[in-house]
Amino acid sequence: MAGYISDDTRKVTTHRLIEMKQRGEKISMLTSYDYTMHKS
Repeated sequence: MAGYISDDTRKVTTHRLIEMKQRGEKISMLTSYDYTMHKS
């Protein structure tokens, strides 16, 4: 499995995400929530 490591430690903003998408960079994200957020 290929990995991707970046030395870039800049803050990821919406503007930066748009730039990354335009360059065709792969963007990985993680989302999580707890039980109290799930119960509506």
